[in-house]
Amino acid sequence: MPEEFTTTVTAQPGGDTVLTVSGELDIATGEELRSRLHAALAQSHTVLLDLSGVTFLDCAGMRVLLWARRQAAATGVRLLLYAPSPAVDKILRTTHLETAFTFSAPSALTAR
Repeated sequence: MPEEFTTTVTAQPGGDTVLTVSGELDIATGEELRSRLHAALAQSHTVLLDLSGVTFLDCAGMRVLLWARRQAAATGVRLLLYAPSPAVDKILRTTHLETAFTFSAPSALTAR
């Protein structure tokens, strides 16, 4: 049985947002993440997307990540990927998209 998909949004002092994602990021859950990202990108200077709990990523989920990257660039918001899980890392490397994203240092969450 698939792990339940959850997102948690935490506003940080200074206008930054941490969006934590867990479970399967796919066609069934991608729109929920897009909605959360849309709100975070509209309200933040920096969005830190914690992908450490993502257990599966398909092309629909990847499309949401690419959309977020374009939205962030268009609005001047920094989008940082934090701790991509092995499932996310595998897709990013297989598609050669690991260089399309900016990754946050591991200490970024604890420093906030």
